[in-house]
Amino acid sequence: MTMPYGSAEEPTETLVGERAFPIHVASSDLKAGKDIGTEFGRFRTVVVANVVGPNSVTPGAVRLLPRSIRRKEARIIVNSGPLGAGFTGLPVVTSFSSTNPGASTILGSLSNASLLASAPQGTSFLVNWTVGLQGTVTAADGNNMNLIMPIGTVREAGEYPGAVGDYPQQSTLLTPQPTQNISVSTVAAASGAAAVYTGSITATPQLTNPNDGVIVGGRDEITAGFAPGQSLLPGLVGGYLQVGDSLVYKSQAELWVAWPSTNVGPFVYVTVCDMQYASPMHGDPS
Repeated sequence: MTMPYGSAEEPTETLVGERAFPIHVASSDLKAGKDIGTEFGRFRTVVVANVVGPNSVTPGAVRLLPRSIRRKEARIIVNSGPLGAGFTGLPVVTSFSSTNPGASTILGSLSNASLLASAPQGTSFLVNWTVGLQGTVTAADGNNMNLIMPIGTVREAGEYPGAVGDYPQQSTLLTPQPTQNISVSTVAAASGAAAVYTGSITATPQLTNPNDGVIVGGRDEITAGFAPGQSLLPGLVGGYLQVGDSLVYKSQAELWVAWPSTNVGPFVYVTVCDMQYASPMHGDPS
């Protein structure tokens, strides 16, 4: 028989407590009924534009998420991008009035310089235009004004009667190229010396284009591209997310984004929240 500790006779057996084992939480999905939340969440926003960066020959290519065994999930949101310095983002407006104009006369224009002051080159503009007739007019003055861009290329044919009045025309979406103006021009000469042609043009930059987005995929498919400096095309490589899309990404692999050639706006924002556990799974060297 052994005596208790502190007595004259020491015990012949050593008493020990319970052995401690380290616990590594890999996922709350491993055990039913457990609800252990993630311990780290990192927000990050990248700007994806038609520019070749230091990491790839593909325009806009950037790593959105690194590979991580600790990741539970990531939330990805695509938003319209910033204008950048030097741009107003405001509508561009002009009005015109011409008495007895000749054939193929430019009545009023929004210059390329004024459009570039509003938004970067490559931005699409929603164009609203109105034409009017004043003075002495005849039926020949009807349908005699067109919206053109550039000179000689009709974008919208005017539809209105040869009578005094103001006539709003069909709106259209235009993407001016360098040096291209948006103009209203006559078709034939006015019917008489007292005919007055009037009107206005308003071009509003479409900075939130619902058809813009990003290409998403693995590093190899995104960074390889088709040729140096060539933008990717939706449907040919990776996946496609549009402005306004929100995605839950439940993968431990890294993820890249790039600029698609179908974008018409200047930039696209991509925001990600990467949610991870504090401890990796057993055997994870990270």
